[in-house]
Amino acid sequence: MKLKLTEERVQDLLDIGFDFKCQPHLNLTQEKQSNDTFNRRIKELQQYKEHHGHCNVQKVQNKPLYDWCTKIRKYYQYFLRGLGRKGVEGFEFTEERILALKQIGLLPHSASITAEEGEVSIDRRRRRPSQ
Repeated sequence: MKLKLTEERVQDLLDIGFDFKCQPHLNLTQEKQSNDTFNRRIKELQQYKEHHGHCNVQKVQNKPLYDWCTKIRKYYQYFLRGLGRKGVEGFEFTEERILALKQIGLLPHSASITAEEGEVSIDRRRRRPSQ
């Protein structure tokens, strides 16, 4: 059953302040939530690293952070294999996020990304352990 929006109904809606314009607030909200979650997890991982001296989060110590780190590592591997800036489930690898993840030590420093071309370069040379 279709309802027709008559001029009278339109005017009634306008009188109570209804806005007929589409606004992209949903996408902005989702993007903000994604950034907030990412920043919260980075802070959590930084605290973990300060306390334990590494980023190898153990499942028994902090399961949510362990799950997040595991997903990030897996998504990053997919990303490096050419799935584009978005890994899996929509996690987006921006230059800023990759840099933050590398600086904290969750991702290896051997891969780099160039923003202009979106290309990934992987250094596959084995590094000798420091003596």
